[in-house]
Amino acid sequence: MDREAEERKRKYEKEMKRKRQRIVSPEIGISPDTKRLRALGKVVLKQADDRRIIVRRNS
Repeated sequence: MDREAEERKRKYEKEMKRKRQRIVSPEIGISPDTKRLRALGKVVLKQADDRRIIVRRNS
């Protein structure tokens, strides 16, 4: 039981460390993770825009 708790704690800390690295600081610049997220965000926004236009045409 104790080993499982340790394993979960380690996984959690690893995940939090990864998330912290996403935060942009001037010294580091933009992490690859952040770049990927931004690119993905732009794609999603464009898709949402396209969808909105289609919905307006249909109604």
